[in-house]
Amino acid sequence: MTQLQSHEIVPIFSGGGTRLPCYVGILKALQELGLHFHSLVGVSGGSIVAAMMAAGKTFDQMQDLALHTDFKQFRGFSLMNLVRTGGLSSGDTFERWMDAQLDGARFCDLVLDLHVLATDINGGGPVIFNKARTPHMKVSEAVRYSMSIPLLFSFKTFENHVMADGVILAEDALHQNWSGRDVPVVCFRLKSEGEDKPAGTPNRSFAVSHLAPVWR
Repeated sequence: MTQLQSHEIVPIFSGGGTRLPCYVGILKALQELGLHFHSLVGVSGGSIVAAMMAAGKTFDQMQDLALHTDFKQFRGFSLMNLVRTGGLSSGDTFERWMDAQLDGARFCDLVLDLHVLATDINGGGPVIFNKARTPHMKVSEAVRYSMSIPLLFSFKTFENHVMADGVILAEDALHQNWSGRDVPVVCFRLKSEGEDKPAGTPNRSFAVSHLAPVWR
């Protein structure tokens, strides 16, 4: 057994859009490496798989959804909607679908400690949804906030915040003591092979394409 295999981590799944099967593969790889977690973080598209994992879905269930869901069904594009609400799609169809997959789960119902991040466009800072802060909120609502991709999905408000895609957040906003026990955080970002790494990005954050060499 290697030293890594005895470690607990807090995985962060950030971005990805509809390339969700990658995150299911990462979860299986972490299990095979003997790495375990009680807390996890989801941002934008990554919050979909993170939420399903936290709700107790199996790898087979998540893989089936990731591979066979037609994400085009969530578009519902409307230029009038763009003018009125800042996005081509309201995102309501997606939120209802997500709620159905999670069986209406609230944060207080989850088997794992899930943190979902969105961005407040008023101040540019993170808005965090989890069991401690929003125990009775439906997880699907938080995922929808985090998926508020500018121009694609309409902006939504929560309290005095105007929600936008969580992936807009700076790297430093992701690396927090999520577990409350100083468990190491590892951020997985889905991005294209040619996308440059932002200046100052810590080594513990990497593209999925770099996963294999990092964990060997």
